[in-house]
Amino acid sequence: MDTDASASPQAPAKPKGQRVLSWDEPGEWIVDPDKRLKHCAIRLGVDERGAATMMLIVKYEPGSRVEPHYHHSDYASIVVEGSIEVTRRNETVGSIRVVNAGTVYGPLVAGPEGCTVVEVFATGVPDPSITAMNTYVR
Repeated sequence: MDTDASASPQAPAKPKGQRVLSWDEPGEWIVDPDKRLKHCAIRLGVDERGAATMMLIVKYEPGSRVEPHYHHSDYASIVVEGSIEVTRRNETVGSIRVVNAGTVYGPLVAGPEGCTVVEVFATGVPDPSITAMNTYVR
């Protein structure tokens, strides 16, 4: 039996390793005092096409509000602490929303204890920060 691995196609070499982050300090926090929230963006990787995936940890202060908006990519949002009302529906710990690109939703209103969500954006573009940004509607 031939075990020469060079005969089969392989994905491009990717450096090995891992990053260990803490829940409270996963990286650089970006604070938005107007919306009373902060977020930290964690780039997860780039595929062979150069398409990036990104995870955000978003911490909302109690009662903070984000107006109706949409994103330019598909994403999933998971409530991990507190609660948040999204388009008049209350989302609590364990709620998972999967949202298609271009879907308008909101407002978002954090519950009395605030809220923390983890969002994973499947951006499909080299700069995921562009498609993860909110595009507000009026």
